[in-house]
Amino acid sequence: MPKRNQSIEVCRFVAALLILCHHSRLLTGRTLFVGGWVFVEFFFMLTGYFTARHVCVRRRALGASEPGSNTPNVYASALSYVGKKIRPLVPFAWLGILLGFVAYTLRKGVSFASLLSLPYNLLLLGGSSIASKSVIFDPPLWYVTILILALPPLVVALNKWPDAFRYLLSWLVPILCYSYVMDAMGKTAVWEVGLPRLMRGVADLMLGTLIYYLTDSAQDHPVLRGRLPLCKVAGLALFAVVCWQAVVAPGGRVRQSSEFMCLCAIATLLMLMDNRNYLDSPVVYGVAMHLGQLSMPLFCLHHPILQLIQVAMPTWGYKSKLALGIVVSLVASEVVLRLYRLAVSQRKGSASSTSSA
Repeated sequence: MPKRNQSIEVCRFVAALLILCHHSRLLTGRTLFVGGWVFVEFFFMLTGYFTARHVCVRRRALGASEPGSNTPNVYASALSYVGKKIRPLVPFAWLGILLGFVAYTLRKGVSFASLLSLPYNLLLLGGSSIASKSVIFDPPLWYVTILILALPPLVVALNKWPDAFRYLLSWLVPILCYSYVMDAMGKTAVWEVGLPRLMRGVADLMLGTLIYYLTDSAQDHPVLRGRLPLCKVAGLALFAVVCWQAVVAPGGRVRQSSEFMCLCAIATLLMLMDNRNYLDSPVVYGVAMHLGQLSMPLFCLHHPILQLIQVAMPTWGYKSKLALGIVVSLVASEVVLRLYRLAVSQRKGSASSTSSA
């Protein structure tokens, strides 16, 4: 199995941390991190990229020559793939929802509406439009909702119509979806509830597939092949610029939201031009992989943790509460990640012992 991209894993962690800081509006008094919304785009584009890569590599391995002939059941294959993508997120998401329920209860008390909304949240459907009147206990998890709704048809389309997807849909659908969002909201910097949110998530996923096709073509191009390491360095530098602008840009670049999102997409494209790791050190690789895995629980847990801090320390200053939120979120994420790994290893051990018996 090829090694994962160290730089992308570190960028995933940085993106999750800046999303945490972006949500520090819960603590009141925030003037920085307003542009942190752009890193949700980054996560969606990465998911679209790795989904397209998985499907295309699998098709090549199976030697498929006709569209849709690479698997006997593309629908079952799509559900299986999405299940594998979502399953590792579920424990962290459920814990985040339960913490959010506790934070909501401390602020407003237990109500009939909150109790009725809890199962709906645990089904990870809180980000759908039919939940617009429900109590949402962990708002960032609408990201998972869109993956559940959008990834299965995306995988089916990638399998059944690979040429149409590569040459037409991967660029046309994002333009149409982003145009709809701009018409509906006038900007792309705020993830509104409803159809615009779903359309925007679909556009980002499709843009990620376009990034895969572009990087795949560049790696086969004789002129570009020797310049791919330079592209990767340029992408990392541009990603650093995006991070800096997300922190300090007044208003979070709301007026130039499409341009700012495009800058993030270009940075992602350049970083993924070369998937080789140039620091051949097991320690560096291990640290990078751990940071990338830490981004999942950090994304799922930070919002209710910030809420609980605001409830417990309402008179503290913004910087003090943000620093505490970062520390508590990182420690909690580390603990639950270790517990998750322990549970997975024990389950694998019991399964292997049962099969050997």
